[in-house]
Amino acid sequence: MMLKVLAATLVLTSILFSTDARPTPPPLPPIDQLAHRDKTPEDIHSGVTVFSPEGERIVKATGRFRLPDIHPNLRTIGDQVAFWVGISGEPRPHLVQAGVVMYVAEEGVKFHAFIEWFPDLAKWTPEMDLEVGHEIEIMVRIEKGGRKATMYIKDHTTGKYLLLENFEHSDSNHEPFKGFRASWMVEPAIMTLPDSRYMHPLANFGQITFYDCSTKTDKSTKLDLSESNRRRVLTMDKSEVAPTEVVIGSGQGISEFQVLVT
Repeated sequence: MMLKVLAATLVLTSILFSTDARPTPPPLPPIDQLAHRDKTPEDIHSGVTVFSPEGERIVKATGRFRLPDIHPNLRTIGDQVAFWVGISGEPRPHLVQAGVVMYVAEEGVKFHAFIEWFPDLAKWTPEMDLEVGHEIEIMVRIEKGGRKATMYIKDHTTGKYLLLENFEHSDSNHEPFKGFRASWMVEPAIMTLPDSRYMHPLANFGQITFYDCSTKTDKSTKLDLSESNRRRVLTMDKSEVAPTEVVIGSGQGISEFQVLVT
């Protein structure tokens, strides 16, 4: 499919996400400034997960958030954090996600969108000119057959959006993906080395609200964040460098929550 530019719209194909087409990634701080991690994946996420009903698979997850700011006195070059929406399930550890990385550069707070079919590495999207305060919508959909996904990232403030269809994992022979969990998460950036993993210092984003969070299963069941959907709240360990708190209401019809730096 060819690149189309329609007004403030970007409709993109996988070729634009190749290594050669990626923009320069956010700056990396020196190794000695990174915190060594030997934790499970759950220890580095903060947010909410809902589970599919028995006998059903989650095929779509959506959510919105506004890009936060960092007070000038709290900015350290190299600090990063990612806000994302994703679907995980079988085969493990597959996770299909899209989101925005927030990072501190010499010129200030910057943002860049990404897509990922883990365990493949994340891919930077073309520039969207994201800025503090912009309202972002993200949709991840697993297509029939479980081998392809559709990613959608829209900046409602500018009207620009990225639509990537037929997104695949690099291993085309993997088992068909079955989505059993939908997640809305905050996560520090991780750098993997041959013999260890390091976590970038968490950018002090203050707080972020995920709203209009919803999922859909292969049987058209719609799920929100209500306790009846067996939601799981993950909070970064307060003994580490990224203490956070998740605030979410109770009852039915819940579709938003906050993640706060504590």
